Amino acid sequence: MLIGANRTMTGVVEIRPGALVSLADGEAYIIVKLRTADMVLIEHRESFKRKSVALADLRPVASADDDSHDVPPEQVNDERWEAARDKATAVERVFELGGGEAVVKKVAEEFEVHPSTLYRWIDNFSRSGRVIDLYRKSRNDAGKTRLSMRAEALMRSVIRTFHRTQERPSPAQSHRELDRRCKLKGLPTPSMDTFRGRLLMCEQRELSRGRGQIRRSNKQRLNKASLEGGNFPYAFVQIDHTRVDIQLVDGEYRIPIGRPWITVAIDVFSRMCVGYYISFDPPGMLGTGLCLTHAIRNKQEWMAKLGVDYDYPCQGLPRVVHADNAKEFRGNSLQAVCDVHHIDLRFRKKRKPQHGAYIERYMGTLMSEIHALPGTTFSNVVEREEYDSEGKAVFSLPAFERWLAHLILGDYHNRPHSGLNDTPPLIVFKRGLTGESGLPTGSLRIEADERRLYLDFLPQFERTIQQYGVQVDDIHYSHDVLRRWVGARDPSNPRRARQFLFKRDPRDIAVIYFKDPETDQYYPIPYRTLSNPHMSIWELDRVKRYLKEMGRSEVDEQTIMAARNDMVAVRESESALTAAVKRGRYTRDQRDAVRRRESPQPEFGPQAVGHPGDLPEPASPTPADGDATPGLGGAGASTSAPAGRAAKPFDEIEDY
Repeated sequence: MLIGANRTMTGVVEIRPGALVSLADGEAYIIVKLRTADMVLIEHRESFKRKSVALADLRPVASADDDSHDVPPEQVNDERWEAARDKATAVERVFELGGGEAVVKKVAEEFEVHPSTLYRWIDNFSRSGRVIDLYRKSRNDAGKTRLSMRAEALMRSVIRTFHRTQERPSPAQSHRELDRRCKLKGLPTPSMDTFRGRLLMCEQRELSRGRGQIRRSNKQRLNKASLEGGNFPYAFVQIDHTRVDIQLVDGEYRIPIGRPWITVAIDVFSRMCVGYYISFDPPGMLGTGLCLTHAIRNKQEWMAKLGVDYDYPCQGLPRVVHADNAKEFRGNSLQAVCDVHHIDLRFRKKRKPQHGAYIERYMGTLMSEIHALPGTTFSNVVEREEYDSEGKAVFSLPAFERWLAHLILGDYHNRPHSGLNDTPPLIVFKRGLTGESGLPTGSLRIEADERRLYLDFLPQFERTIQQYGVQVDDIHYSHDVLRRWVGARDPSNPRRARQFLFKRDPRDIAVIYFKDPETDQYYPIPYRTLSNPHMSIWELDRVKRYLKEMGRSEVDEQTIMAARNDMVAVRESESALTAAVKRGRYTRDQRDAVRRRESPQPEFGPQAVGHPGDLPEPASPTPADGDATPGLGGAGASTSAPAGRAAKPFDEIEDY
């Protein structure tokens, strides 16, 4: 019984005289002797013919009734493999004890199996000496149904007409329906496990759609590997915004003032962050426009102002901008500006986050880095637990913006990216421009007039021009450039007054921009009363609410400016109580004022764009005490406030 002395326990043929072997023809041979180190003389077991063959041609001998077959490696189960090893150990134990019926019975008792089972193991193992021959293989009829065709058809019918409905019955309820129908037909009811198996065999996406689970069905769909057209730099740019998971502090008093918003644009081809804008302003046309402006502009001047120095070659007009369906992206103004600059503005489908996978993933990456900073709010209150975000806050907005620049430009752009075959985004971006490594080569469209670009992306509105100039939100504006358009009639309908296009930066409404229909240039139109102070649109709304609370339902420009000065006086006097503020919290007015001061200010001042020499600069009041309105571009000076102090603009309010 215990043959196999011509083999080792690993299934390798033992080369020695008298050993039984076979060749590729399946015939059995006996080894006569070794002729050389790689040749052997063998003799056919029946015809006794001899021949020399190479050692590499020798095969183990399989018995005539050997129906075993190898198991594919991907189908090997760990639990079954361990059982096969245990069987091989039992067989080896029999070999060690010398074999025989008594030994087989003894070993069978040790391994708790019947002697006949152990004999079967010995027979299987002795054929080749391989553990795999002791592996328990799946049944030949595995996966094949044993139910009648009528039972299978009835089960499919229950799944299609009962289970796959928008009422979403449970598997148990559907099985009870199957039992009811089987009894009506006089058929045996398939078991619950069989029914669950048929449910798993169904196409899960179609099953979810039939049950009204649209979101689940979308997750079960194979997404495309990339967006169509995003095969070179600036071909496809995705843009989105989110509230940053960190509490920031006032740069002067170090008191928490809230969480900023960030709008980010990412190049799909290279995963480069081509532009972003961060401030306390809520999402809107302004933040979207300034983010796109940043993506389009050359970054050298911006990095110099921020105090960082990195290789940041991103600039140019994107071919396609892929935006969310939020209202701040859907405005007609944004669509019109994109049309002017030949940018294809597209919107993601509602409730389809997979269509914005690149920007969504990038936002998640940014937030995960920010969660390691002091003052983080984490993703939700559950993760935050007892962490005191306001008490731990240390970053002001300018400092956080510098930290973010180091993270994006220095770390992220130069870090190997798993979605780019572990190549850094910066390298992929450059290769895409030059065509290195076989990558497609694109072309960049550079915008030369950056001031015009800035103005184009500002929120716009239309107004008629009267003898007093232009009125916007109860504030009057005037300049000589408007004179020839006073009382102009609509060319298409002389009965109506002509509407003209204006732009305004919500962060500073001291000036609006008039687009001359003849020259197609923007001209700054200042306050009609030049002594009025600079303020933001959010501050103006706050002043109007203050007057409404005071019982003043009808307001005019003079009343608004007087109330604004009164509020500034209160705020200035409160700001002097620094020690008291540090022991407590900011009042709403103080917090809003600090937010406005910390947020980025208009970059281009109130001056003519395109042909600044064609129009004299608007007169500006002399600043008091040498104070000037803070801003990126150093725009107009602020007017005097009560007590001879320079008026500083309020921040936007939260309950807008």
